[in-house]
Amino acid sequence: MDKTLAWLWLADAVGSGCQYAQELLTLYPDPAELYDALRAGTEAPPACLTGTAAGHDAL
Repeated sequence: MDKTLAWLWLADAVGSGCQYAQELLTLYPDPAELYDALRAGTEAPPACLTGTAAGHDAL
């Protein structure tokens, strides 16, 4: 996934008021890694992701 697209996905996925954004970025400094892990089903979606972003249909 393109880096710019990955950052845009993450911004949309957490929304503007995510209080866990720093923790999420500590765990996944590259949002493409989080996207790929969610898509592969190897990670449970973090609680701060929007329902649409956390669902496999959105990936």
